[in-house]
Amino acid sequence: MTAAFDLDRLPIAQAPSNDRAVAPAQEAARLFRAIFGHNPPDAFTKWFVSTPTSVFPPFSEEMWRNYFWVLTRVKDLEALEFASRLFGRNQVLTYKLRLAIYLAECCPGFRRWFVNRADLPFLVALAKLGLAKLYTLWKLLKGLVLLLRYHGP
Repeated sequence: MTAAFDLDRLPIAQAPSNDRAVAPAQEAARLFRAIFGHNPPDAFTKWFVSTPTSVFPPFSEEMWRNYFWVLTRVKDLEALEFASRLFGRNQVLTYKLRLAIYLAECCPGFRRWFVNRADLPFLVALAKLGLAKLYTLWKLLKGLVLLLRYHGP
């Protein structure tokens, strides 16, 4: 019999020199919702929380502080990260969202997000691709506005 994973007993991750604390389970949920629009499964949260910080490159205290500041204030993290990636900003956010996507790929039930198995007529597939491009452009424009407001290191 395995021990149950208790999310309430997890330690709190805190931005250096900042009094605003974010519990790791809350961080995982926030990032997961930014990508998929709903709360994460317990397996995802467990994997995210147990990931050692050594998988990330060394970041400055200012970068961590900015990450936690952005995490608690920006509503569309996906758009901000998209625009930030183009300019090399908010690197902690980029690495954390990458981790969230890698872990989500391992969760049962999320295969449809990563593998398209639909057999669509060519014109319908082309229309869906066009809509996806427009959505990406919208996210980029929104992200650029957010980046101007929350530029980050």
